[in-house]
Amino acid sequence: MCEEGVKPAINLKLKSLEDLARLLASKAFSSGKEVTPVFYFKVGEFHVYGSLLFTDGFFDLNTLPIFVYYVSKKPLKGRFIGYRIEAGKELVEVVDAPEGTGLFFPVIELEDPPLFIKIEKDELKQTAQQ
Repeated sequence: MCEEGVKPAINLKLKSLEDLARLLASKAFSSGKEVTPVFYFKVGEFHVYGSLLFTDGFFDLNTLPIFVYYVSKKPLKGRFIGYRIEAGKELVEVVDAPEGTGLFFPVIELEDPPLFIKIEKDELKQTAQQ
């Protein structure tokens, strides 16, 4: 999926939607509640949900783009991924509109994967969740 001359982001495949929400929530808390969008696109029959994060510096102080993502066999039913802690329990939900307390990450549907994302269909088969 990466065109010649476009360097791909480093992929970090997560095990669950909860892991993606938790990671984005930790980033939001550390950056003053800045909410990161979740990009959604299809690769074959697989549904990919992910966000682009950046390191503060690495080895020679260059920033590295990291695409963190979750793969599902079915699309999520909603336009926001909500995350909150309530009564000592972590709650992750997919909703059509934000309401109540917590963080809500907008799901942005892309026509095609971005040029800097290189994910192969065979790679997705191994870990896609129901």
